[in-house]
Amino acid sequence: MPWQPTILPGTTPLYARLTDAIAQDIENGTLPPDAKLPPHRDLAHRLSVSVGTVTRAYADAERRGLLTAHVGRGSFVTPRPTPVPYPIPSEGPLDLSCNRQPFTPTSERLADALNALRTHPDYIAAATDYIIPEGPLSAREAMSRWTHHQFGVNRPASTMIQCAGGQQGLAYAISGLTVPGDTILCEALTYPGVKTLARHIGRALHGVTLDQDGLCPEALAEAARTTGAKLLFIVPNVQNPTTRTMSLQRRQDIVAVARQYDLTIIEDDAYGLYVDSKDRPTAIANLAPERTIYLISVSKVLSAGLRVGYLFLPPNVPRSRIIQAERAFGHSPQALGALAVAHWIETGTADDIAREIQQESALRHTLAKTILGPAMEHPTHGRAPHVWLPLPPLQAEQVVTRALRKNVQVTPPSAPLVTPQPMSGIRVCLNVVPTREALATALHTVRTALTADLCLDEALV
Repeated sequence: MPWQPTILPGTTPLYARLTDAIAQDIENGTLPPDAKLPPHRDLAHRLSVSVGTVTRAYADAERRGLLTAHVGRGSFVTPRPTPVPYPIPSEGPLDLSCNRQPFTPTSERLADALNALRTHPDYIAAATDYIIPEGPLSAREAMSRWTHHQFGVNRPASTMIQCAGGQQGLAYAISGLTVPGDTILCEALTYPGVKTLARHIGRALHGVTLDQDGLCPEALAEAARTTGAKLLFIVPNVQNPTTRTMSLQRRQDIVAVARQYDLTIIEDDAYGLYVDSKDRPTAIANLAPERTIYLISVSKVLSAGLRVGYLFLPPNVPRSRIIQAERAFGHSPQALGALAVAHWIETGTADDIAREIQQESALRHTLAKTILGPAMEHPTHGRAPHVWLPLPPLQAEQVVTRALRKNVQVTPPSAPLVTPQPMSGIRVCLNVVPTREALATALHTVRTALTADLCLDEALV
């Protein structure tokens, strides 16, 4: 029997409901990959609709990447790529030292987005030429809406500059706003990537003391006064490496110090979506919009490989200096990834991926609590992508060495350390191995390495 879609009643245009019917039949397998659809006139006659309705539906389905049209041959269901399982390395250590989003099925979604982008007005220019330094306006507008929706930060697209992930965004901001020899304030234990960047471009980092609520305001005031620094880098949500999230009061106290000493703040919100929205205090960018550069990246919340991030610039930051830094480091952004992310946002796919990542991360975090529970810092967020194991420096180094001998690599205590202080420990990243089974094996190895120092229950090892 010839294929005939079921068009559901509704208030949307008839062609759109026909497109949805095509999508549904592709999803449930009624229309398999490479299946040829009926000619426009034949399907219109069968459904008692106009040929124009079928033509618009087929064009809409092609725009969404569902169909591929060949002149003289007809329209065919676009094959979806078969996801290739990420291989567990047969050689080398299982790496729990690097943060990324969990392994989720994004390959098909990316293929759909790229298929749909073929009719996007920015597509050809993005694929073949340099683009403006800020990135495609349509992509910035989509990310502006999504950042408001997901992170609670509402900034117009005109304030945004695209970058290739958070690390490049940091390079733009730090090199654009400082000169060699300048000092940048940060947490005493910080994101290792900012250490690498500062060392490479000749800037000094000054670590500020942390407590259980994050960066200490009194210590920040003293550091600003004694160093004369004018730039502060901070990770207020699921701090890297300690997983601590600043309370609203602490954020307000940090903002007060920044205003007193005229500090510009770089707020890295790489892990904001790992904190439940009802438990996540408002962003520092909302408390001090006049002096906060808000940095967002999709690497930890959508896809690490797309390398898409954005700087939201406040009024006090000279835009020309950030663009000059961009010209120096990469000339102009890569647009296809940004347009793919924008397509995900516009179709709701970004929300779906983020939700799946949150769910998977929660399962992995529960697994870590089961295996490492007594050794982990508490309280901690139930879906944080990494956990912190507080240990004295010498013991931490010994645990790292013992784990590595058993083929598991974790972040050593020296990696995030900027300024010596009593707090020390090991960061264990939960999402970098492809399966929960492999993660459990690696976490048991870490627990075994810890047992001699912490007297953990051997029954759980």
